[in-house]
Amino acid sequence: MRVSSMKTVKITLAACAAALALAACGGASSGGSGSTSSSGGGSTSSSGSSTTDSTSCKDQGKQWKKDNTGTLKDFESAIKDFTSGVPSPASAKKLENVANEAASHPLPTCADPKGLWVKAMHQVAIAGKDASKGGVGAMADALPALKKALDDLNQLQTEVKNKVDLGQI
Repeated sequence: MRVSSMKTVKITLAACAAALALAACGGASSGGSGSTSSSGGGSTSSSGSSTTDSTSCKDQGKQWKKDNTGTLKDFESAIKDFTSGVPSPASAKKLENVANEAASHPLPTCADPKGLWVKAMHQVAIAGKDASKGGVGAMADALPALKKALDDLNQLQTEVKNKVDLGQI
């Protein structure tokens, strides 16, 4: 049971990292996971950069990626630290903090109308907070939030792919 739970956590976070990689490579997401240069960027939310209606979603995505490169790299690093070996309370706390920071930078609305990026980052932060208590029980407590984050990230990737396939971005 312990090995299974830890494996699930690692797989979930690996999927989060993959979502970030997709976003960083140019695939846009509809919130919840990373964004890409081809999906959307500077959002008109309170923490995103404001864009005009004449700015394409692709351009907004490029700007969002440019503005958030450091946060995305920090998030990827936190995931790697958390998933290498048995997660420590310190690596879980780092993941929580970085996910909260990432949540404060939503994707552009055109790329993420449902706010899935922010939702997923909040779930990762909750999981990090739960896991930071240490022990197998804490890791097990983190699993439901990680699953929710993964679901949001997967939905985001699907929406971005559909937008790209339809030529909307």
